[in-house]
Amino acid sequence: MVPFKKSLLIIGHPGHELRAFKFIKDHKPDVVIITDGSGSQHSSRIANSIKILDSLGSRCINSFNPFTDKEIYDFILNENIPAIEKIRDIILNEVLAQGYDLLIGDALEGFNPTHDLCRYIINSVVKKANLENRDHAIKNISYKLDSVSSIKSNLISDESVFNFFLSEKEFNEKYTAALNYPELQFELDKAIQLYGKDAFMNEEYEVVEDIEMISNWSTPYPFYENYGKEKVRDGVYQQSIEFEKHMKPIAMALINT
Repeated sequence: MVPFKKSLLIIGHPGHELRAFKFIKDHKPDVVIITDGSGSQHSSRIANSIKILDSLGSRCINSFNPFTDKEIYDFILNENIPAIEKIRDIILNEVLAQGYDLLIGDALEGFNPTHDLCRYIINSVVKKANLENRDHAIKNISYKLDSVSSIKSNLISDESVFNFFLSEKEFNEKYTAALNYPELQFELDKAIQLYGKDAFMNEEYEVVEDIEMISNWSTPYPFYENYGKEKVRDGVYQQSIEFEKHMKPIAMALINT
């Protein structure tokens, strides 16, 4: 694995820490959570995530109150770039002050706009921090949330991908933590039915080499855009988030400022 001394995990929603369970257990990163995961239920999930982090010896160090999902979506829909840059700058100041040498967090997948926004913010923080302190390069790692890790050998296949394999005991700890997270129980059971238990005994991480990448999907539109448009047609949403209209300008601003 890429050597480092002090790491910071940045996640878009509480609950994402479960996908990095072994990394957190082994390396005990500090953690920043951008939203409270309240969604349409208007009920924060932060307390459940903090309980998991505490049990693994990690700590949530948010220098701002996590935003509601609605607040983040409003920032995106209204192209409130200053508000998003402020989030980036708060995290950047923390990174520079604490001397983190590895940032890890949500991957760019086109599945959920908050996940992708989190990745844009991380990449922007890494870019600005590395420009400000050229003698202290920060490594940049992502992990997927909308898919499972591939089952590979215990050897790193190349320098850009590495794996953590959970023991049976560690998997049971991870599974128990998820079961004690009421909002995620359904998603966990559904994922295990689809992919099997073994897929969750391997955590795969990827070094982000192109910090200016803003899209990587092979479809004309990201999943979240198609999903949002369906909800508008069904009368559930009044407006949906689109990549070209909403996300791309934010991503470009974060890259260039």
